[in-house]
Amino acid sequence: MFTQPLNLFGNLVITMLVALVPIIVVLGLLAGLRLSAWINAIISSIIIFLVALLWGVPGDNLFHAYVYGLATGFWAIDWIVI
Repeated sequence: MFTQPLNLFGNLVITMLVALVPIIVVLGLLAGLRLSAWINAIISSIIIFLVALLWGVPGDNLFHAYVYGLATGFWAIDWIVI
């Protein structure tokens, strides 16, 4: 079972900044570069995968968490649309 390290780099500020990278990328692509949402989702997913692998998350756990989150998001959107 994977246990998430909370202070990966030994410095809480650097760890916090690395954790903020996906959020900064999403906001930068949407507001700064004005990319469409589906392109932003693809690029952000790649960035999130890279940060999670840097964090030490095993690939199978990462894939399962991504698919679970994707299914949950689709369910919420479909529930509203239908």
